[in-house]
Amino acid sequence: FLVGLVFLLEQVMGERNGTSVTPAVEGELQAGKPSNLLDRDRIMNDMTNTGTVGALIGGFALSIFNREFKNVPFEFATGVIIFLSVHLCTFAALSSAIIYRRVNCMDEDGVAKFVAKWSHIIGMPQKVFVVGCFCYLVGVILLGIANHGGLDAHHNYPIAFSICGGMCCLMIGYILLVVQ
Repeated sequence: FLVGLVFLLEQVMGERNGTSVTPAVEGELQAGKPSNLLDRDRIMNDMTNTGTVGALIGGFALSIFNREFKNVPFEFATGVIIFLSVHLCTFAALSSAIIYRRVNCMDEDGVAKFVAKWSHIIGMPQKVFVVGCFCYLVGVILLGIANHGGLDAHHNYPIAFSICGGMCCLMIGYILLVVQ
């Protein structure tokens, strides 16, 4: 599921935000023509943003993960989703730092060659970060339901948490697709 989600994000986001190099741009880069799609400053700014927010969300998820989850399927699923969020956001933060460091040590020509060779790697931190944030949001919804009686609750908590959390996820997805 997560691999499919990352692949879908790669197809949607990569074409819209310029992190995937099209064959035409790759040809320009190999011919020595500069491309304004992925210059040094844009890559470094993107890596800084993704790394910072990834570390923040990963820390939030880790603080949630420190609670004890009961050995019932619903809470087990919640724990797994929060666990994935911690690792995906940590991966996004660390890989962003590694790419930032690499790009920071290059001149513009070196960056152009790096982009031509490793364009699929440059967009990876952001895509993994988005999946990690999605896991975090879903985990918070499930945790809210679990903390207020679970799915068997006679209250309206499960419905309210599901509707509000689902709306948040949909709005974030909408903004992601429209702004990209």
